Amino acid sequence: MTGMTSRQSQSRLVDLLFYLLGSLYLAGIAAAFIFVVSKMVHYF
Repeated sequence: MTGMTSRQSQSRLVDLLFYLLGSLYLAGIAAAFIFVVSKMVHYF
């Protein structure tokens, strides 16, 4: 019983980690996109 619960919590932790990594990845892409757009606006 305890093994099952620990495995469940571990998988939940892994899911949370992947969620954080994904959000960080998306935030980085958005920041880079905004940076490039602002650079282009300043250039033109």
